[in-house]
Amino acid sequence: MAASISLINAYQQTVYHVLIEPPVTLKVGDASDVIFKYLEQHGFELVGETGIAVVTADNPMSIQRTADCNASARLQLETDIATIRPLACFPTEHCDPSGIWPAELGVMIVGCDRQWASALAEAYGQNAFLWLSREQDSKTMSYQCRAVELLFTPLFAQE
Repeated sequence: MAASISLINAYQQTVYHVLIEPPVTLKVGDASDVIFKYLEQHGFELVGETGIAVVTADNPMSIQRTADCNASARLQLETDIATIRPLACFPTEHCDPSGIWPAELGVMIVGCDRQWASALAEAYGQNAFLWLSREQDSKTMSYQCRAVELLFTPLFAQE
């Protein structure tokens, strides 16, 4: 699928809500440590090159499907994660701020690597997924959130 400017813009404008208490909102380009602090407070630790991926199985290739089809695909996604690489997952909702595209449900996967997340998104026909990682400040030994990245899978050919 050739990438159109309007589709790329739509992906970049999407707002991702992590459905935890209290909810956390993620946006492409943001650099917020809120989600990392939440995970640390709840005993999760990212090791090495691992990070956080936000992935959906809804509407593959940006083609709208029925609610039942999307629900079935999401259940399979969650089952695959649990059996192939059991990692902590939290529910997410991905919203188009213009309201043109319906909200999609997905998962935030904690402790995966980018390559695996990309392959997972591609396996579910997704053009893109959200990626969060941290870098360590060598002076303070504290971690900073890198900007939230929107990564395109090989399914999404950019012109």
